[in-house]
Amino acid sequence: MELGKKLFDTRYLFHITSIKHPYTGAKADLYIDARAAGNQLRFVNHDSNPNCEAIYVPHDNMWNVIFVAKRDIQVHEEITISYGKSFKSVRGKEIEERVEESGPDDYMDTEWDIKRKEELEARDPNTGKLLKPHMPNKYELEDQKRRILQHLNRQLWKDIEKKYYELGFDKIAKEEAMAKTFTEAREKQLNNEASKKETEKKEAPKEKAPTGNNRFRKFSQQEMSKYFTVDLIHEIEPESYFMKRALKDYDINSDEKMKEHPEEYKVNSAMYGKYFKKDYFKNDDRFYIQVSIL
Repeated sequence: MELGKKLFDTRYLFHITSIKHPYTGAKADLYIDARAAGNQLRFVNHDSNPNCEAIYVPHDNMWNVIFVAKRDIQVHEEITISYGKSFKSVRGKEIEERVEESGPDDYMDTEWDIKRKEELEARDPNTGKLLKPHMPNKYELEDQKRRILQHLNRQLWKDIEKKYYELGFDKIAKEEAMAKTFTEAREKQLNNEASKKETEKKEAPKEKAPTGNNRFRKFSQQEMSKYFTVDLIHEIEPESYFMKRALKDYDINSDEKMKEHPEEYKVNSAMYGKYFKKDYFKNDDRFYIQVSIL
């Protein structure tokens, strides 16, 4: 009995079953080597309808093959198992593993193999031609077919991978170029829109703000943006100088104060760095100061 990991001449290997290691969970195919351990099974024959099944089990730190009845066995009935149906798959498995593991122990020739090889390769000493032209058997033809298919599959996958990467790189490059073009176009559009809005804002004529008694009526938000530059409108802090001035002007309710003391309506603002004209208005019970450049 040998595990499939160790390679033997496949003509002497018979597949019994596929077992699972009880501790590690690893799966392995179980084989019986007819040359090395076949004598122990000389009373066990194979049959298309076997009455027993071979199972691989551990016992006393050893791995053993046990035979379990699959049906009622009559007295004097021969014990049979089925182990020849997987011969083809076993041969394919061994050939694939032999490609990966090469060494003197991977494949062992028997004396019969050597003699057969000598007979097949015997040549006429006079002409040098083979005495018996070699005719490939079934398994050699299967080997050739398998090698051809493996080569074609490898070549096919290489071509597919190459094409895939080429298409992938082309797609990525195309997407990056499209994204770059879109980004540049979008930035240009935004810049144009901002420039257009700025131009319209500068060129749009401002309506003259109400004066006199109308300065202190209740302005709507729309009117505030209509009459005043919104960026220069600030709410007056309570108890501040401007609040007191606004209340005073609101109480006076006339333009006489501005006419008599225009200097009081000029402020040298550190924020803007220029002289501004200030004006007050009321909205929602709040006082605001509107500053315009002189």
